[in-house]
Amino acid sequence: MSQDPFELHSPDVAALLDFERDTPRDERKDQAIRTRLGITPARYWQLLHQAIDTPEAHHHDPELVARLHRRRDAARTTRNRRIQP
Repeated sequence: MSQDPFELHSPDVAALLDFERDTPRDERKDQAIRTRLGITPARYWQLLHQAIDTPEAHHHDPELVARLHRRRDAARTTRNRRIQP
């Protein structure tokens, strides 16, 4: 079984959730992701969306995970509406 090369340098689920909860969504968030987590913003969003589907995430911060699921579902719905003719 091969390991994801990003896993070696990725923050854990709790660190991702704590960062998301504590960092405001503004233009400085991208810089904070790079500085505090040491990853690109694109990788942060990939990891966060993977993390919220884990039991560890639900155990760590169920309210935040529920909010992130709602936000992700709303974005998918919006995207799907734009794609459909």
